[in-house]
Amino acid sequence: MKCPICDYEGDFDEIKTYDQFNNNNELIRHKCTNCELIFGSEEMLKLPKEELSKQYVELYKNYSECDTTNIQVGIFNKCFSKPGKYLNIGSGKINLAKHLPNIDLYEYDPHIEKLHDKSINLIDEVIKIGPFDGIFTHNVIEHYQNPIDELIFHSSLLKNDGMIVHSTICYNYECVNTRFHLFFYLGKSTEYLANKAGLKLINLGKNYKGFIK
Repeated sequence: MKCPICDYEGDFDEIKTYDQFNNNNELIRHKCTNCELIFGSEEMLKLPKEELSKQYVELYKNYSECDTTNIQVGIFNKCFSKPGKYLNIGSGKINLAKHLPNIDLYEYDPHIEKLHDKSINLIDEVIKIGPFDGIFTHNVIEHYQNPIDELIFHSSLLKNDGMIVHSTICYNYECVNTRFHLFFYLGKSTEYLANKAGLKLINLGKNYKGFIK
């Protein structure tokens, strides 16, 4: 086995839990003994993107996430203080732009219907609108099957010296009983992630980190 972030090959700790969205079926993840990344399950990491997308669509038919609007607004205002054009990736059903009326904020989510005139669900539209001064995500980075590739792509959407802020509780091993959480960024795993993506890492707060182009 090889760590998908730091490329370590060797012994990995096995961590078992269950999937609350799939009849409490067993979930098996692994922890890298080098960078401390926890990742898996292997089945979800290898799932074709089309199938994964279908599973998300089915999930959101019956499931609504907790309202984290106030948390997101607070983090956004702390991290992005200058005027500019911004992008919220994986925006979900929360209309963050409504609560940041003075910010030129676009919101992208391929799994959710458009909520307002700056909602986007096609990535080609995002590319046309960019580049952006900053990119924000909340509880999204743990869902990526290929986080290094995703960060490299995010970086391509940024202006020079732009920053990506990834906010997530999964910088700790929390909210673990779901197959949709593929990565938990413990230890030095975010440092490896930033380096692999060609970005500079800064710790902004307990559960949010910046990746600077």
